[in-house]
Amino acid sequence: MIKKWTVCLSIIILVLNFVPNLLQGHQVFAENQKNYKDKVELINDESFNISYSMQALENQYEWEIDYRINKTENDKELKLKFSFEGNQPIEIEENESWTLKEKNTIISDFEKENEGKIVLRANNSISLLNLEIQADAKLIENDQEVISEDILAKNESTIFSLYIPENNKADSKEKDNKNTEEVLNNESSQEETVSQLKKDSQLAFSYPSNFGIKASFNDLAQNYENISPEYRQDETGISRWNSFSSQWDGVNSWNGEATNLENSYIEYAGVNNPVDFALRKYAKETETPGLYDVYLNVRGNVQNPIKPVDIVLVIDMSGSMQGAKETAVRQGVSDFLSTIQNTAYADYVNVGIVGYSSPGNYVTGASGYITVPIDKVSSESHVKSINQALAPQFSGGTFTQLGLRKGTEMLEQDSSDNQKMMILMTDGVPTFSYKVNSASKVDNVIYGQSFAESRDEPGNTSKIQSPYSVKDINGGSNIEIRDTWAATLGEAEISKQEISEIHTLGIQLGNDGSYLSQEEVKSRTSLIATTGLYQDANSANDITDYLKN
Repeated sequence: MIKKWTVCLSIIILVLNFVPNLLQGHQVFAENQKNYKDKVELINDESFNISYSMQALENQYEWEIDYRINKTENDKELKLKFSFEGNQPIEIEENESWTLKEKNTIISDFEKENEGKIVLRANNSISLLNLEIQADAKLIENDQEVISEDILAKNESTIFSLYIPENNKADSKEKDNKNTEEVLNNESSQEETVSQLKKDSQLAFSYPSNFGIKASFNDLAQNYENISPEYRQDETGISRWNSFSSQWDGVNSWNGEATNLENSYIEYAGVNNPVDFALRKYAKETETPGLYDVYLNVRGNVQNPIKPVDIVLVIDMSGSMQGAKETAVRQGVSDFLSTIQNTAYADYVNVGIVGYSSPGNYVTGASGYITVPIDKVSSESHVKSINQALAPQFSGGTFTQLGLRKGTEMLEQDSSDNQKMMILMTDGVPTFSYKVNSASKVDNVIYGQSFAESRDEPGNTSKIQSPYSVKDINGGSNIEIRDTWAATLGEAEISKQEISEIHTLGIQLGNDGSYLSQEEVKSRTSLIATTGLYQDANSANDITDYLKN
């Protein structure tokens, strides 16, 4: 029965990644090694790729920086430089093809093609670790070497905050501000870090993004490690010592009374967090050596009211999604709904969809969108309606602004105080948008503030053929509208003011012709999301995994 209960709890926790405010979910980590992050993408360029994984060892944290230099048609050679900065000493593992420099910097040789990993470790008291990436390129032109230094600086952010469990960051804040009771959340901490890095490095951050900022569900859990048993040996043989697991919390006795709640339980979700249950096992040796009475104390918490959540899936149904991507979206949505149906929370999770492409003779019809209204996932007929709506072959252009607007309208139609969230899935640049009437500019990003009923329809790109100027609502000079991103990002900001959060999945995003590079497209797409809630999908399987996990 205990094993079955553990499996059920794990399934519930997976589902709650999408509905975090339904219930405070918690996990028990009972191994000395714990993987926090796996293959978090930092840079995905045609010539090289960089990602990292992070895990906790017994007294250390370990990061693995995976890199791959891809062979190009012009035989370009690349040299990578990684510079690390942290508030604790950092140990970088030696690598024969890299040279370790002072001040935690490691540099590769020029290479046409290679892959490998850089491993670094730090004491688990560390609360800040940043990685700056530099790439230099070398070409042979007219029998002469031509070296271009720092080829990333112009187009993308090159400094990343590597993941550290949130409790370390909170501890660091408390040490520095002993009289402050405010606990900063992960988003504000990451923003302060990036802001300081901009100031210190004096690098040109040409366009902001949400890269490197990931929401973590597991940070709430207290990590209890397995405790190795102790044995004794005498003339009767080998037997287990009495144990009350005192290594966990210092409690080493229990009087056997069920009413004694002070010394008989461990809260597996962590101190001061609302928990569903607490338990402790106690072994007491009987008069027969080697024979024990085992007590399992389990206490449930008071039942807390569950706040329902409304979720709208806004799905890009344009022609570029045809094939493996549309199949993966259908399967991912179906599995997502089935997972929730198989829990006790199906009556509290309400899901609707907005599918969008472009107006015309396409899958979404003359309006450019289709909808299935929000309803409980426990309804079999409702789940069937959602799956059927996604069954036709995808076609048309990409009117992302329209999808955001209709998704927000669907969530606003429910006047309840349910938590409201949108999950947007798209594979390309917006090729349609409403014309912008007024705009604002923040950190070089243009956000449309009001829109006309007429549309910009540049075709297979986001670049508008005839740019136009509109009023700056903040009183500055007129702002030039050059692409459909201004309207799309402006619509996203309006939506964020009305609903709890927007999750965004960028599906195999590529460049926008010669107008925007792949990384520039990713940066803009990431800004549609609420800070920390953007992710990349580099394969069809990633789409399914994103919705399932």
